[in-house]
Amino acid sequence: MSVFGAVIWATGTTLTAAHASGANATEANVAETNTADTKENSVRHGEQWQANDHSQADGYSYDNPIARFQIPHIRVASWNLQWLSSLPPAELRKIYPDLPRRTLPTRHAADFRVLAAWAEKLNTDVLAFQEVADSKALDKLLGEGRFHYVFSDRQAISGASNRHRPWPQFVGFALRKGLDFQRHPDLTALDLHGRHSLRYGVDISLMEGGKPVLRLLAVHLKSGCSFSQKKTPNKQGKPQKKADRKACHQLFRQQQILEQWAEERAREPVPFIILGDFNRRLSAENDRFWQQLNDGQPAELALNRAGYPSHSQCPSRFYDRNKKRWVTRTFPHFIDHIVLDRRADLLMQPDSFREVVPEAHWLPDYQLSDHCPVQITIRLNALNRP
Repeated sequence: MSVFGAVIWATGTTLTAAHASGANATEANVAETNTADTKENSVRHGEQWQANDHSQADGYSYDNPIARFQIPHIRVASWNLQWLSSLPPAELRKIYPDLPRRTLPTRHAADFRVLAAWAEKLNTDVLAFQEVADSKALDKLLGEGRFHYVFSDRQAISGASNRHRPWPQFVGFALRKGLDFQRHPDLTALDLHGRHSLRYGVDISLMEGGKPVLRLLAVHLKSGCSFSQKKTPNKQGKPQKKADRKACHQLFRQQQILEQWAEERAREPVPFIILGDFNRRLSAENDRFWQQLNDGQPAELALNRAGYPSHSQCPSRFYDRNKKRWVTRTFPHFIDHIVLDRRADLLMQPDSFREVVPEAHWLPDYQLSDHCPVQITIRLNALNRP
């Protein structure tokens, strides 16, 4: 039992989870979704947030919160699960005929059992997930009935018959039951062209006593620009390919949207965390994306990268077409990140950052994920003051 569960059991406290639009999201095999209802719920939650917006004037602030957390700490993690779906690729293609031609992972019951063992090693209370098709797949990973799921509203149009139907790679949160939370409207601006081709950010607040105490934004940013700088040659000094230039242009536009979101949150009294697959090596020396995101403006906004400057130990398997065999490699730079504002950084338990890697004997025999989860511990009892 996690500390979270132990405290709830010992105190007899029952925290009621705030069900949000998408908490039990539409399954990937549903052909049609009531988009109007989903949008209506998102707007309703946005209105509720505005109506309950708390400022220092009503006595709520980071230094003097009204809420007193009974749970001493929670573990917060991010994990890209590489096309995780409860359906096999052949069935998935019937629903999403425009999926890319490259081979999708075929996962059997044994693969899900090993993924579940990996998730047990993680033992997290809040999981920001990426590349998940449906909640049934998460049940196989995390256990049925143990978590509330909040899927991106981008999933709500997955059954729409239009040429811009999104791939079933959705962003969201899994929150251990017992945690109270509130959903905010998705950060849809990350989908730069409004065509559902780029992923939304999923925005929630952890609540206590009806008050927000920690804001979380889950993201999965544009791939293809992990280390190249905008409008500059690549690492080898060669001019960027057209596709890479386009990817970098989109990624840096998303960076501006993230920065705007962070600046708005910095003016509020609640600490925040941005976490997910950034598809960017933020720890690389003089990385321009990070420099622009954390540029010191406004003065009250300062960001920190959890785990910096450690290196990734995550092994992943891929098929080498030249060698015509499967090989294992490790990329030293993280592209999955947990970024905290200065207030959230004060709440992070020192040295709690960890990357949970698979057992070595799992890799040759099972279809897992090409990412490893990263995790930190947040000391919610640090919010309490005498």
